[in-house]
Amino acid sequence: MKEQFTSIGDKDLFLQEELKFKNNNPTIDVKKEGEKLKFFITGKSRKDIDKAKHSISNIQKIFSKIKKLK
Repeated sequence: MKEQFTSIGDKDLFLQEELKFKNNNPTIDVKKEGEKLKFFITGKSRKDIDKAKHSISNIQKIFSKIKKLK
């Protein structure tokens, strides 16, 4: 099962072309395309994908707070 969605990124925070990290079962691949980040989530079930989305949401909140502190 695979799902993709896009989020607005920040050039200063995301200098790497590609970030990869694993969240136990689901795999989250993040690719930068211009100003946006694309998240590709692969998991065994909808529940896995929803968990991974929640993780991404928390990561975005953290980066947004870092950006405000700059």
